[in-house]
Amino acid sequence: MSLASWTHRFFIICVMLCIGIAVMGNHPVQGADSKLLRIQTTEPLSLERLLEAARTHNPDLLKAKSQLSVNRLLKLNAVGSFLPTLSVGYQISQNNYYSPTYTNSDGTVSSYPSITTEPSYYVDSLGYYRQGGTQTVTYAVPEGQRRNSSLYLSLSTTLNLGGQQILGVRNAKKSTEINQWNLESTEQLVEGGVRQQYYQVLAEQKLLDLAREVLSRSQDQLELATARYQTGSVTELDVLQAEIDVGNEKNNVMTAEHNLQMAREELNRLIGIDLSSEYPLVDEFRVFPPEFTLEDLVQKAMVDRPDLKTSELSSEIYKNNVQMSWGDYMPDLTGSISHSRSEQSGSNVGFTLNPRNRSTQYSLGLSWTLFSGFSREKSLQESKVAYRQSELDKRALKQSIEKSVRQAYYTLIRIWDQSKITEKNRDLATRHLELERERYRLGAATQLELRSAQVTHTQAETDHINKTLEYLINFVMLEEAVGGKLH
Repeated sequence: MSLASWTHRFFIICVMLCIGIAVMGNHPVQGADSKLLRIQTTEPLSLERLLEAARTHNPDLLKAKSQLSVNRLLKLNAVGSFLPTLSVGYQISQNNYYSPTYTNSDGTVSSYPSITTEPSYYVDSLGYYRQGGTQTVTYAVPEGQRRNSSLYLSLSTTLNLGGQQILGVRNAKKSTEINQWNLESTEQLVEGGVRQQYYQVLAEQKLLDLAREVLSRSQDQLELATARYQTGSVTELDVLQAEIDVGNEKNNVMTAEHNLQMAREELNRLIGIDLSSEYPLVDEFRVFPPEFTLEDLVQKAMVDRPDLKTSELSSEIYKNNVQMSWGDYMPDLTGSISHSRSEQSGSNVGFTLNPRNRSTQYSLGLSWTLFSGFSREKSLQESKVAYRQSELDKRALKQSIEKSVRQAYYTLIRIWDQSKITEKNRDLATRHLELERERYRLGAATQLELRSAQVTHTQAETDHINKTLEYLINFVMLEEAVGGKLH
């Protein structure tokens, strides 16, 4: 197969491919489904199941995942710098001309039709070309139509002898790793928020249960005070105070119900599901001893923190940029091959996709910029400064990470010790309340003493719930500071 025929077929294939890509590229981008998932179940859901739902529905996490779609193109784009650039083109043109005037050699303008006298020529018997007599020639107005068909195919490539293209491939790989670590960081933040709100919902549920329990006791106390008042054992003041206590506890129950509803809806929002979703939770509301050392936590953070990984990769990219700036002082090697075809024709010949005139050109060149107005020096210095700054940022980040780990660890240990105290206080207050209720039933204690025991018990229960919530939330914060799970 001739080069001309091969070029013609290849050109047709390229044109069809470009049309196909254009058609496919015009498809509209599909957005995320605006309808949120609604969960309605009586089965208690564990924290892990809710985290799994957040990984699927949380908008921030979905945005971070979509960023990974560019990773493949980042690598292809970097590798593509080694590949030649291919371009094709096809053009048709038509020229309808009518020229009634022309310019003479002396600069004057004349018009058509023109009549001139010109000598005639003939060939004699010996075969010589000889001039004969003169003849009159008439030139009509030049008019007509010209058509042109042309196509071209060009292949060119440039190789940076300073190694910029190789370093570009390395930077592209590190950029994809940065996107992956950014996703990991977003996932940790989302999961941390869901876990904290999960514990908040459990705490609000326990506070509601406590408020209902206190209300039930206040109602029992009102019934007892009423019965004792009817027998003359107590005054009407005891009954009135008991009624006031019942009213206050009803208000406390309504407040606790409201707080629980708000906490549930916030949990649904963090997961990314419909706010009206309703489901019970598995009770994982308890403290556990922090069985790890500070040194291990700091070491783990230096290995697992996504932002530190990102900082290290960014620093390596800046380092490669310095080498790329040095590479600008090296020459570039350029090679190309191009093939073009064209054909001009009159009005009686149509346009063609296979022009007969053809030209093929090859080139190989070496270019070396010796002076560029100090632009390379400026670029080199800027890349050096950026690299040094990235190293300083990495060092500062390490110190900040260690500080956050230490602070979270110290806080967690303190809360753990305090939780043991609140747990003991709760047990003592429960025992105290039981004794006072029995004494009041027997008439050995006043209503004031019983109310004091009730308030002490409620406060002790509330303190222990809040301290347990504080411990669990700070445990999540410690895991975020470390950059990974601790149990």
